[in-house]
Amino acid sequence: MLSVKQIHYFAKEALDVYTEFEPMIPRTHPIGKVMYNSLALGYYGIVDYNSALKYYNEAFNLSGTSTIQMIVLINMAIIHFDRGDAETALNYLHDARELSAKMNSSVTDYNILTRINFQISRIYKLENNLEKAIFFAEENLQLQLNTVSPTLADIVNSYVWIADLCPDKIEMCYEKLAIFCSNIYCRLILKFVII
Repeated sequence: MLSVKQIHYFAKEALDVYTEFEPMIPRTHPIGKVMYNSLALGYYGIVDYNSALKYYNEAFNLSGTSTIQMIVLINMAIIHFDRGDAETALNYLHDARELSAKMNSSVTDYNILTRINFQISRIYKLENNLEKAIFFAEENLQLQLNTVSPTLADIVNSYVWIADLCPDKIEMCYEKLAIFCSNIYCRLILKFVII
């Protein structure tokens, strides 16, 4: 596993090579956005937020798909939140939600949307706006329950998060979680019995 400093070093080296050959590389080639995203991640890791944002902007501008743009917007939101700017972070996350609304639905899109909703809920919780935190947490859970292939870990985390936000709903959350888990267990047993 590479350390943050190693990621930063290799990303800078990649940038030097990319810059040299940039005129020959089509703007739509994925290497640019991957390289800028990696460099931004390296700068984020060494807490150079200005440089991280600069390279995330480059990755965003080179992104040919809304999916990549949504991921970059989430990463930029996290940086702004880490800097103490919750309002800008929320703006980036809501921009990512708007991009998601314009896209055709797929499993990946829903996974990214659940990530967006969780980050929005987390920010609202830390900003002491529990009503909005709960709204986005519950919306997040509904998205996960309605996806084609929900993961047990994500469902468990969502129920635990809602229970954390709403101490008066702890018992209900854990009851629903137990029912969900028992349904999964029953489906697995039926699969093996039918086969």
